[in-house]
Amino acid sequence: QKQAELRIRESERKFRFLFENNPLPMWTFDSETLRFLYVNQSAIMKYGYTFEEFMNMTIKDIRPEEEFGRLLENLKNERSIIGHTKHWVHKLKNGERIIVDIISHIIEMDGRKAELIVAIDVSEKIAAENALIESEKSLNQAQEISHMGT
Repeated sequence: QKQAELRIRESERKFRFLFENNPLPMWTFDSETLRFLYVNQSAIMKYGYTFEEFMNMTIKDIRPEEEFGRLLENLKNERSIIGHTKHWVHKLKNGERIIVDIISHIIEMDGRKAELIVAIDVSEKIAAENALIESEKSLNQAQEISHMGT
């Protein structure tokens, strides 16, 4: 029994180490109350909130109001255990907005339904794609104006 307890403790230690040291922002939240249950150091650094601030917030607090409806609708929908959703707007503590893709995993935590979230900031990628689209439009307009072929 002691050996089993040691293996469980070691497994928990490894999990905590991997969660805490993941380079991507990660958190867990209660599926019913939407309250943060735990956040890793990367989330604290990226979003600018302290651990204590996160623990007094819900996932709605990191989203702009215009995203609340989409968020609540997404949470109502039947989802697979592991999910991937694209292009959510999140608010940082300083007011800046970022665009993230979310990978989620439905879990049980302390006997309650919860979700484990990994947030991937795609703001720069989206900005680069938009700049490329604008550049292509400008090139096409210049070609049309000068009557040149491609």
